[in-house]
Amino acid sequence: MIAMKTVNIFRISALLALFAAALPGFSQNLDPTVNVSRDFELRALEAEKPSLGMEVPDSVTRFNLDFDYSVLSKPYKGAYEFTPYALEMRPEPDAYRESRLWLRAGAGYGLHPTLDFVWSPRLQGNFRMSVYASHDSYVGRYRNVGGLLSSGSRYGAWDSDREADGGRSFFKGYELQTRIGTDGRYDWDGGCVSYDVSYLGIATRDSVNTRHYDALNVSARVRSVRDDYSYFFYDAALKLRYGVDRLDYSCGSALLPQIPAVNETLLDLRTSFGPVIAGEHAVLVDVDGRVATYGRSLSSHAANLVITPKYCYVNGRFNVKAGIRIDLMKRPDELNELLGTPLNRRKGQIVYPDVYMNFGIIEGALDLYARVGGGNDINPYSSMLERNHFFSAAWLGEGLPLLENSVERVSAMAGLRGRIGSRFSYDLNGGWLFNASAPLDALTARAADVPGLFPSICFAQYQCAFASLRLGLDTNPFDLDAYLDYKWTDVWTKGLDAIEPSRLVGGLRAEYNWNRRITVGLDCESSVNRRGHSGGMEVFVPWYLDLGADFEYRFSNGLSLWLRAGNLLHQTIQRRPGYSENGVNCTIGLSFNL
Repeated sequence: MIAMKTVNIFRISALLALFAAALPGFSQNLDPTVNVSRDFELRALEAEKPSLGMEVPDSVTRFNLDFDYSVLSKPYKGAYEFTPYALEMRPEPDAYRESRLWLRAGAGYGLHPTLDFVWSPRLQGNFRMSVYASHDSYVGRYRNVGGLLSSGSRYGAWDSDREADGGRSFFKGYELQTRIGTDGRYDWDGGCVSYDVSYLGIATRDSVNTRHYDALNVSARVRSVRDDYSYFFYDAALKLRYGVDRLDYSCGSALLPQIPAVNETLLDLRTSFGPVIAGEHAVLVDVDGRVATYGRSLSSHAANLVITPKYCYVNGRFNVKAGIRIDLMKRPDELNELLGTPLNRRKGQIVYPDVYMNFGIIEGALDLYARVGGGNDINPYSSMLERNHFFSAAWLGEGLPLLENSVERVSAMAGLRGRIGSRFSYDLNGGWLFNASAPLDALTARAADVPGLFPSICFAQYQCAFASLRLGLDTNPFDLDAYLDYKWTDVWTKGLDAIEPSRLVGGLRAEYNWNRRITVGLDCESSVNRRGHSGGMEVFVPWYLDLGADFEYRFSNGLSLWLRAGNLLHQTIQRRPGYSENGVNCTIGLSFNL
């Protein structure tokens, strides 16, 4: 059994980590959320323009070779995270067709081995393919942090296994993520077909449990690629994920229930089809479906089917999409026997609005956009795990479900974006949403014989008012990007046993590129403290300021040396309550582009 656990993830992870560590230097900065900043532009986040020429985030634009329903380690995103243009997805193989080999690797203090690799052979004809791999990890100590009561006394979340060091306490752990896969695309006159096959491995350890998660992802997509005046548009994608999560608990029977293993089969279907008429009109129907089934320790299922008929109109400066989202949810009727609590029992409404509008007030300089929407999500086990790699049944408090459906009753937002001159860009938006059920971070007591508050999760009803500002300055050789996000929720005022999202988060990055040879960057990210409740007590997650710097020297077009330092102020940064890596980190590595 132990051998089976290690062969899938640690053998692969160890090989990648050793390879990365063999290169001169240290590793890339990895914050507690494993949100790594990469300079790999060829596979960077990028959006595809839709066949209709509409910059609208609907099904015409949302598909990519690797459409992915997971949110990785990022928190759940509602309408306040809506991006009108860019969608977070990796471009198809033709985007890096001429780059035959790209490699970026490093390691450092703390132990942060990192590796990114893409090999794209130069092929003749209409078929392109690539092989890719990535590995990010942290192995070392985590600072012992817990819910901080308003009185100032500290509740340790990990009292079961800690060591004293200079008045601080720590627990030893690790967090590893490995991806290996291949993708490809074949084009013909009027359409294309693409595929992606990959392995995902996640391994974690804290003072409560050890995890080994292995998953196989297979996706395929076929779509029309035409610019005719009138034609029939189609786009269909299917993704299958089979994953096995194995957990070992170290706190004995005090943490119940025990879930040693979970099997998940997740099927995701996305389709859109309909006629494009006279180059300006389209009548489309989206049919989306998601089915999740569970085995071993959990025996359950959940599914939803979404049908969205819509009308799209494009005429120069004015774009509009108007549709109705019909969302049908299939929920289990029985309680889960092991947990004694329901899974995916939240019932959402059936009909939601789906409307988007964009109007160019000043062409190229000022756009007005707005959106009204809503919908349901079954929150599969794997997506919750990728939201937070430490997600575990050990987090469960009394009566808390491990999995629950998200229900966004309604959301509305509006914004302005554009450019001032050729160097300055901006995007300002704001809005409101009402969640009947959505995941929130929490701190929860487990049992009388297990002291402290443990990181947890709950699904709650709350309202949110939000605003966002994005600024960009490109003067070549100097670049500056800044953002500021504000979120007000009634989580605190309602006294929910949860931690509110950060009310104010901001960041800034400045970069200077000298003669395309030397690049120097400085960045910072900050969040105000987060308030919450736990069992009648007030708790909060402290504010932080994460200051970082980076340097890159290019020996040639194909070889560069890079250095990254993070948390230069040596703060205890909790992007996820209860988890904070141990202070300042530094990373050095090499990049190859052949």
